[in-house]
Amino acid sequence: MSTRFTFRIPTLVVAIAGLPAVEPMVLFGAGAPPPTWNVAIVGWQKLASLKDGVISISAPDARGGMIVGASLDPATASDLTPRMRVRLGAGNTATRFSVNLSDADKTRHKFSFDLTGVPVGTWTDVLPVYAPAISAPIDAVEPGEKPGLGQIVEVALIGDWSGNAVQLEIDRIDAVPADAAIQAQREKGGQVAAEVAEQKRKADEELAQRKAALLSGSIEHPADGARIVNIGAVAPDLLGIEIQEGEFHPGGMLPYVAQPGDTRSDGGEEWVVRDGRLVRELVGQTIQRTDPGRAATAPLGILAFDGRSVLTPARVVGTALQTLTLEEPGAYELSSSDDPAYARPAPAVAVFRKSKPNSPPAGPAIAILHKLYLRLPAPLQEGKRYTLRCKGINTRDESSAYRHDTRSARSDAIHVSQAGFRPDDPFKRGYVSLWMGTGGALPLAGIDAFELVDARSGRTVFTGKAAPASVNQAFHEYQRTDYAMAPVCWLDFSAFRTPGTYRLRIPGIGASHPFTIAETAWQEVFRTAMRGVLSQRGGIALGPPFLDFKRPRTSHPDDGTKFYQIDITCAQGQEGARGDALVRLWNAHGRLEEVTGVWGGYQDAGDWDTYTTTLLTANALTEAFEIGGDFAKKAILSLPPQEAGNRIPDLLDEALWGLAAYQRLQRPDGAVRDGFGDGWGARGCDVSWNDSNPVCVYAPSTDASWLYAQVAARMARVLAPYDAAQAAAYASSAEKAWAWAEGQKATEEAPSAEQRRNPQWLAAHHGEAAAAAALYACTRKPSYHDRFKAICELHEDADTAYNGQGIEPMQQADATFIYARIPDELADPVLKKRAVNRYVLAGNVAVHIMQSNAYNIATAYPGVPMRGFCSYFSNPGMGPSIVRAHALTRDARYLAAVVASTGFTLGANPENLSFTTGVGANPIRYPLKIDSLRTGQESPVGITVYGPSDQASGSFSEWVHTWFLTPARMVPASKSWPPPETYADIHIWPDANEYCVNSPMANAAYVWCYLAARP
Repeated sequence: MSTRFTFRIPTLVVAIAGLPAVEPMVLFGAGAPPPTWNVAIVGWQKLASLKDGVISISAPDARGGMIVGASLDPATASDLTPRMRVRLGAGNTATRFSVNLSDADKTRHKFSFDLTGVPVGTWTDVLPVYAPAISAPIDAVEPGEKPGLGQIVEVALIGDWSGNAVQLEIDRIDAVPADAAIQAQREKGGQVAAEVAEQKRKADEELAQRKAALLSGSIEHPADGARIVNIGAVAPDLLGIEIQEGEFHPGGMLPYVAQPGDTRSDGGEEWVVRDGRLVRELVGQTIQRTDPGRAATAPLGILAFDGRSVLTPARVVGTALQTLTLEEPGAYELSSSDDPAYARPAPAVAVFRKSKPNSPPAGPAIAILHKLYLRLPAPLQEGKRYTLRCKGINTRDESSAYRHDTRSARSDAIHVSQAGFRPDDPFKRGYVSLWMGTGGALPLAGIDAFELVDARSGRTVFTGKAAPASVNQAFHEYQRTDYAMAPVCWLDFSAFRTPGTYRLRIPGIGASHPFTIAETAWQEVFRTAMRGVLSQRGGIALGPPFLDFKRPRTSHPDDGTKFYQIDITCAQGQEGARGDALVRLWNAHGRLEEVTGVWGGYQDAGDWDTYTTTLLTANALTEAFEIGGDFAKKAILSLPPQEAGNRIPDLLDEALWGLAAYQRLQRPDGAVRDGFGDGWGARGCDVSWNDSNPVCVYAPSTDASWLYAQVAARMARVLAPYDAAQAAAYASSAEKAWAWAEGQKATEEAPSAEQRRNPQWLAAHHGEAAAAAALYACTRKPSYHDRFKAICELHEDADTAYNGQGIEPMQQADATFIYARIPDELADPVLKKRAVNRYVLAGNVAVHIMQSNAYNIATAYPGVPMRGFCSYFSNPGMGPSIVRAHALTRDARYLAAVVASTGFTLGANPENLSFTTGVGANPIRYPLKIDSLRTGQESPVGITVYGPSDQASGSFSEWVHTWFLTPARMVPASKSWPPPETYADIHIWPDANEYCVNSPMANAAYVWCYLAARP
């Protein structure tokens, strides 16, 4: 899973204007325009479809949904009742089905339909249970930002999340007026609602009695209860408490030896390859085993594809935290032996809360981190000792000691990069801010000074003034949000250069996580990032001594893996589309075409595709070597022994791994295939070295061929001093790739001046221009120079001034940078100067943006959206442009922007969370790395994830909010959190927990390499 999860979703408008109120109003089906978009979610992906005006769902269970667009004004239909015309299939066992009507601000009215008694095979009109009006659902209401249900914009069809099979069709959803039968149903529903209300009243009364009993101090504190993991002030009279509920225990991959009485259940028929034939086979079955001591059966795990191992389930263990009293001030008491204000135990005055899951789900369970902020009756005193008693919540320990030593006690409100800084970094800054969830923003009045203290001795080594941060100044419509949602202060200590380990301290409040100032600070984080890149390699066994993460060799022909040619390119689809293409070719020809000699590259993300992200990674690492000077040449990285001992610099060895895979994908005629990947994506029984899917090889494309030509030509230049023969081979293959790609184009006339000014035209030619520039630099052949000059973006100079307008500095970033570094004797001096100016503009954009937002996020592209898969918050610089600007100009302002761009990623954020595994005091733990979770291993270090994004605007993540970030788990409601705090470390969330190997992973390594290498 990766950035390939994209949808093109135009708005659907159902024409209902002018219909009388007493007539049915159609949301979907005959009488309405055909829907122009639909999305199947969760377990119904690829199992629910919309064709010829009929919704069809055929799924093995009811754990999924489907969404279609709609338009209906409740003001004209408020008293109408939703109705669904449905035809059940013979295999349907589902008895409940819901239709959710949603407006633009996510107000949602839910209606349940009872399918019991609906005949099979016959189109039948079905009303929701008790036939409620659209404006007054009985089943459930989820409020949005505004009260009431506004203009309906979507209809969601949702299963009941049971194991019952769903097999049905729907050809119409409308809203009908209330006749006598409907009125009778509503009256019955009203009676039921009254009974439910009475039951709720009694339940609330019992709940109040139970709460009072818990607050009396009689609550138990179990040995496996939730743990208090940090206590620290966030203001003199606000004490922060972090409580970890539940401990995640991963499953594993165990050898399977069948025992008498073992049974198999679940699973599904999937396409697999056996003996060169594409066949349907039952895979993913759960092994049920009888416990002889109890004569009971329990699931052992999911049987792997080869039948020799089982994937055992994960668990979340521990007594659940009693949330009934979690926000009650009387649940907490603070006392002190040396602070007279607390000589007698005193309860909190108020309690504010924010809770969020922080482990992968394990069945219905998930671990949760609760952050509580206790408003105290009197300020805490420096150096005094306190005892916090949790008298009304069932934490593991009833009482916890806390010393208010603000030189060492960590405060949740103070943020700084946990990777640290080089002494000569021109930008060193921390931040103070806190959004307290139910308590809103923390006021920062009175915070005017900060200190840098030695982490070991607590001695103050630097003092500075806290300065109010810039508010977010939107540069694009995608970024128009106050993403901090709290005031922020900057704590700048750029002038401090003494090596050591330090904390930022706010007197009277507390300190940050520790960080270092050291010459090697960026070297260490760079090497960690490169271990992450190494862990993404396919076609090789991973493990000690060069990597802690263990994994057998994947997708290698020597192990019997077969690769099959398909006729689509990567642009035409990825998992699913690949498999469908293979089935189509099999049905057409009755055979599969094998491709030999293909293997290697990088797994692009948490699953196992190898496509152009591999080439982009090789490109980034090759460029890091080009501009990295002696550091890049001498850097010692974790590598397999055969590479670690050769003459080639380690950084080039890693880049060559990705490039070599595409050299194998090149056909004799020069064409470069787009990569390879399994047919339908990782199934529940799969790990990467035991994949039930056939491996499909893409057709070649001009884009892949131009990209390969660029990277191979760049590699040939820098590799020549170390391996002249291999460098010459890459130069030759680059020219062949170029020649093939150029031969695929229709005859075209010389570009017009208008085309050269058209951003879309320039962007469409970016790959060709970059290949031409790289080949010219490598071969010095004028023909490549001529082609570059014909299609490059440098025929007009850029205005390098920037004051916040919504511009994009360039459309051909690689081509322009390559040309900006071509030796003067080869370059057109005017074009080269213009190339440099493009990056001067990019640097100025980055500096302006960095200085105009609270956490100094920096990018050269104002149009980058604050949305999933874009890594707005976690990807340093969101690309190489700021580094390139500094490499070309040595402007100190640009270097400051490069350093600033890394801060949020590495812990200088409101969550104090490093978004790179293995880096910092508080790194993420659960990126979407399928192999690590299914084998029970810690995730490899060096993985930088997509991270947080703006959720309020809606995204691919709707299903995550529905099923995992539920109101019972995430407080306040998941979409109400500030965008920088929306990340949840739960493994399963693609546009937050996943990544691509090129970006943000290799991009982060590139930036950190430059910071380590720069003079």
